[in-house]
Amino acid sequence: MTVNRNKRQDRERTIEQILKPVTLSPEIGVNWLGHRTTSKASTLDAMLLHGTTITEMEKVRGAVENHIRHLEQEHGLTIKTDGETYKIDRLNLGITE
Repeated sequence: MTVNRNKRQDRERTIEQILKPVTLSPEIGVNWLGHRTTSKASTLDAMLLHGTTITEMEKVRGAVENHIRHLEQEHGLTIKTDGETYKIDRLNLGITE
């Protein structure tokens, strides 16, 4: 688990990832939020970029709500939901498209 993160930097990197997605090579070892590229947390991060359901995320790993809370508390990201789909809140990041 990543702790003591630079939330401003994590938010900026998330904006970049949304606007200009980059696939990180495995040798880098971590995604834009510092989660190991081979981890299930990294997979959930990618799913939340464009929207996913709890059911889809639970197929990847358990404790989905804990991961969402981690993204909000440790990374400064807001996760929004319409009741079914969960997604990193683009408007909260200043993305209006």
